[in-house]
Amino acid sequence: IYASIICYAVYFIHFLVFLFDALWERPTHSFVKLFGLHIRCDLHDFEGLPASHAWRWKTAGLWRARLLTKAQCCGVVASIVERSDRVELLLDDGTALVKAVLWGEGVHAQVALGDLVHVEGKLNVDKNWDAVEQSRELRILRISKVEDPNEELLHWAQVMELEKAYYSTTEESFDTSVGAGGDANAGKCWEGIATEAFFCLTIDPSSKQQFLGRRDRDIHDDILLETLESILHQQKTSSTKEVIAITFSDHIRGGECDVITKGEAQAINKNNRIRALQFVFRRLRRAGLLFLEDDQADRHILLSFEAVLKPALLQLLRGEL
Repeated sequence: IYASIICYAVYFIHFLVFLFDALWERPTHSFVKLFGLHIRCDLHDFEGLPASHAWRWKTAGLWRARLLTKAQCCGVVASIVERSDRVELLLDDGTALVKAVLWGEGVHAQVALGDLVHVEGKLNVDKNWDAVEQSRELRILRISKVEDPNEELLHWAQVMELEKAYYSTTEESFDTSVGAGGDANAGKCWEGIATEAFFCLTIDPSSKQQFLGRRDRDIHDDILLETLESILHQQKTSSTKEVIAITFSDHIRGGECDVITKGEAQAINKNNRIRALQFVFRRLRRAGLLFLEDDQADRHILLSFEAVLKPALLQLLRGEL
C-alpha cells in the first residue's frame, strides 16, 4: 500500500516538473488537456473528472495541441430512431457505425434508410438514462444528402490526407508552423495567462498588459480577460472548495446590471454583448478552463487545479490507504 502511495507521489512530482518544462520552454495550446491525459490514464474510472473531449487520448501531432470539438462524417444511413426530443441515426462510413443525433422537440428525420449523407456536428458524450453505456456521438449541426457516391470516396481521401499531412504532424514541424508570424507571440501570452489561471486562480498584471497591448488584438480581448477575472474571483471567494457553476445567461444579465448602475444613458446593445460573450466562452472552453457540464441548463464549471484536479488526486491517494 505504502509503495503504491510513494509511486503515485513520485509520479505526480515528475509529472509537474515535466508539465512546467513543457509550458514555459515549449508552450502549446494543450496545458490542461495534456495534464488531463496523464492523470486520466490512472483515473479513467474516476467519476469526479468530467467526461469531456478536453481530455485528449493521443500525444502526438495536432491531437495533443488542439481541442477538437467538431467533426464531419460521410456515410450511408443504416438506422433511424425517432424519439420525442431527438432523432438518432447510425451512419455506416465504411469503418464503423457512427451515431449522429439531431436534437429538438418534435423533429423528424429528413433522410431515409440507405441515403448517402454528409453530417457536420459537435462531438458529444451520450449520457441519456436510456443509454446502455456512455458513447461518443455527433450532435448534428448540418446534414445533407449526397447525390454523387464518389463524394464518399473523396471524403475518405481527404481524411487520409489530413491525417498524414496535418493531424499527425510531428511536434517539431507543428511547433514551427505555429510559431510563424505574430500569432505565436499572442499564443504564448495567452498560454501564460491561462496557465496561471488554471494553477493559481490569478492573472499576472504584466501578462494582461502585454496581451491587451498587441497590435493584432481582438476587439473582444478586453471582455475575455474581464470575464475570466470575474470567474476566478468568484471561485476564490466561494465559501466552499467545490467548483462554481457558471451560466452564459447570468453574464448577459450581469452586463446589463453594470450599465444600469453606472448610469449610462445609451441603451445596451444586447446583441453585441451576446456575440462578445460567445467569443469569450468559446475561447475559455478551447483553453480547457471551462467545461459545459449541462447543455440543457446552460451550466459550465471552471476547471482549475485547486477545485478539480487536486481533489481527484487526493481522493485517489486516500483510496490507496
